[in-house]
Amino acid sequence: VKSRPVAAVIGFSLPQLAIPLARMFPLSAIAPLGWQGLHLIELAMALAAWAMLNLMPLPPVERGKVFEPLDAVTVMLTITSMLLICTVCALGRYYWWTDAAWLGWALAAAIPMLALALFIEDRRERPLLLVRWFGTKEIVFFILVAIVVRLALSEQTYAAIGLLTLGGLTSDQLHPLFATVMVAMAAGIATVALTLRPDRVVPTIMVAAVIIGLGAWLDTHSTSLTRPPELYLSQALLGFGTTLFLGPALLFGIGQIITRGPNYLVSFIVLFSTTQNVGGLAGSALLSTIQVGRARAHSERLAEALSTGAPAVVKRIATYAHLLESRVTDPTALRQQANGLLGQALSGQANVLAFNDAFWVVTILAFGIATFIAGMTLLARLQAGTAQPAQVTP
Repeated sequence: VKSRPVAAVIGFSLPQLAIPLARMFPLSAIAPLGWQGLHLIELAMALAAWAMLNLMPLPPVERGKVFEPLDAVTVMLTITSMLLICTVCALGRYYWWTDAAWLGWALAAAIPMLALALFIEDRRERPLLLVRWFGTKEIVFFILVAIVVRLALSEQTYAAIGLLTLGGLTSDQLHPLFATVMVAMAAGIATVALTLRPDRVVPTIMVAAVIIGLGAWLDTHSTSLTRPPELYLSQALLGFGTTLFLGPALLFGIGQIITRGPNYLVSFIVLFSTTQNVGGLAGSALLSTIQVGRARAHSERLAEALSTGAPAVVKRIATYAHLLESRVTDPTALRQQANGLLGQALSGQANVLAFNDAFWVVTILAFGIATFIAGMTLLARLQAGTAQPAQVTP
C-alpha cells in the first residue's frame, strides 16, 4: 500500500520519456515506407502494450456502477470541445490565426459546448465532474503550475528543435541531445520516487520551476552558431525539472482525492489530462506565435539598421558574389542573387533572435511561478505564526 503513490508517480512520469525516445528513432527505419512505416510502428507499440497487459494483468480493484445516462452527454460535449480546441492549437500556427476563418468557427463551437457541459455538471445531484472544485484556490494553483511546466516542455519540443533546425541540423544529428534529455528525465523520476513525501510537495514544485527557468535562461544566449553540445546542460535541466514537477503534482492531486473522497477521482483525471495535453499544444502554439511575430519585428529592425552603402554590407555582398561568380556570369543576376543571400542571412538572424525571445518568455514565467510559490508559502507561514498565540489560553 505504501508503494502505491510511488508507483502512480512513476507510471504517470514514464510517458514523458516518449518525446526524447521518438526523437532518437532513426529516420532510415521510417523513410522507406513514409507515413505507412510510422503508422506501422505505432500499431506495433499498441499491440505490444496489449500483450503486456495480458501477460501482467493489473491487480483486482473495487468496482461499482457509478455512471449514469446523462454522463454520456457530458462526455460527448467535453470530448468534442477539447478536440476542436486541440485542433486549433495544433494547426493555428500553420494556417495562421487570423487567416483561416475555420479556426475561429471551431473555437466558437468549442467554447459553448464546453460551457454547456460544465453547466450541466454544476446542476446535477451526482455530477461526473465537480465543477466548483475546479475553482478552489488549490486547484487554480495546480492549473497555473501545470501550464507553466507544459510550456517549458514546449520550449524543448518546439523552440530548441526549431533553433537547431534553422541551423540546418536533421533529426538524426540530434540523437545525442535527446539521449541526454532522456537520462535527465529518468533522473528526475528517480529523484521524485526516492524523496516523495506529502510535506515536500510545494517545495519540490518550486525547485522544479527554478530549474526550468534556469534551463530556459541558458538558452536565451543562443546564436546562429549554436549546436547540440551547447544545449546539453540547458535541455537536461528542462527535462529534469519537468519530471521533477510531475510527481509532486500527482501526489497533490492524490492528496485532494484522499481528503475529499473517491468521487473526485474522475474530475482530477480530467483536469490532469487537460493540463498535460491541451497545455502542451497551447504552449507550442504560444511559443510559435511569439517566435513568428518577433522574427518579423527583428527582421524589420535589422533591415532598417543596414544601409546598402555601409562598408560591412558591401563587403558581405561582395563575398556572396565571389562565391556565386563561378556559376552566374551575368553581373545583374549575380548582384541580385548576392542580395538574396544577404536577405536570407538577415532572416536567419532575425529568427534566432526571435527564438531567444521565446526562451525569455519561458524563463520569466518559470521564475515568476517559483517566486509566486515562495511568496504564498511565506505568507502562509506568517499567518500561521500570528494566529498561533491567539490559540494559546492562559
